[in-house]
Amino acid sequence: QTKTNMANFNHLVLYIRQIEKPVVAWIEGACAGGGMSLAMACDFAIAEENTKMSFAFSSIGLAPDMGSSVLLTRRVGPARAADLFMTGRRFTGKEAADMGIITRAVPAEELEENVKKQITALANGPTLSYAEIKGGINRIMYPDLHQCMNLEADYVDRLTHSADHAEAVNAFLEKRKPVFTGK
Repeated sequence: QTKTNMANFNHLVLYIRQIEKPVVAWIEGACAGGGMSLAMACDFAIAEENTKMSFAFSSIGLAPDMGSSVLLTRRVGPARAADLFMTGRRFTGKEAADMGIITRAVPAEELEENVKKQITALANGPTLSYAEIKGGINRIMYPDLHQCMNLEADYVDRLTHSADHAEAVNAFLEKRKPVFTGK
């Protein structure tokens, strides 16, 4: 069932990347894990500057999924991606914009206006040009996205059956820090 669920989520990420129209993510509140993957799949991601974000996969004994290993690493480089994935540390929308993870971060009271302005500008722009631009970005940056997501699904499938993942889930439910054993 995990692989089936991952296939559905992966299909969504691929659809966002392959649709010829620009896709805008509107991020308010917290955004973690798969939500970050979806935001990075979009052409534009605009967040509140104080939004709390995280790639919390390792804190629950899992590995990145939904293309985030490719999407994040190609945006920030392998050292920073390893840091964000392995520590699961939290960061703000402003920090995410500064790192190049999202397009921009704005004050909370300006988010709706900013997103609507972006969408209106795109809707009134040269859509044929946008399709070619997006296609070029995909060919250069993500020619192997589908294959990478298949590898991620294999990793997640194996890890969901690990003792470390079970421990992470139990620790979360018991409101305590997990004790990982590498099993």
